[in-house]
Amino acid sequence: SGAYTYTQNSTVFISFGQSATDAFTYTETDSFGNTSSTTLDITYRFAPDVLPSGTHPAYRGSAVVLDKFIDAIPSIGTTFVGATVAISGFIGGDTLNFAGQTGITGSYDATHGVLTLSGTANFQTYESVLQSVSYSFNGSDPTSGGSDVSRTIIWSVSDGALSGQSTTTLAVFAQPIISIGSAPTPTVTPSNNPVTADPTISVT
Repeated sequence: SGAYTYTQNSTVFISFGQSATDAFTYTETDSFGNTSSTTLDITYRFAPDVLPSGTHPAYRGSAVVLDKFIDAIPSIGTTFVGATVAISGFIGGDTLNFAGQTGITGSYDATHGVLTLSGTANFQTYESVLQSVSYSFNGSDPTSGGSDVSRTIIWSVSDGALSGQSTTTLAVFAQPIISIGSAPTPTVTPSNNPVTADPTISVT
């Protein structure tokens, strides 16, 4: 028994959907001269990936789709077994929603800001679900008073053996709040002079 280190000594050129295999045989000999040989196969392939479209979504008070053109890219085969969409910089009230598809179930962890999708389905189906993911905020101020004005969205897909990950950014804006003051109701006179409606009104 022992540890073995494999070092690739040549360049392997493969594309998505392709794989390449290398192999080597090692032999062990015991103290009685008995030998045993084993061949180890090593397969090279790309991990699946998720490719954002480059759009720049912004939340302005209504639910916004995060990336309706995002691509899910398989490696070998055409199926995925899971995906996640996570919010980095999560604050309480951040919410992710999605449109379901046959063969895929999903749940949102509102404590950590992670949407988990699972189920064996073809990559196009996963792509459709990812393209439907939207952000909304359950609360009054998604910016925490102006200190949290963006979220990093982490996208990940898995084919069961390998996974791929990408990130996008969501800009977040708070809805302006108009506060009516406590000034008395203004009186309009026939003089046509300007009248201040409410000198205590404020917009935040």
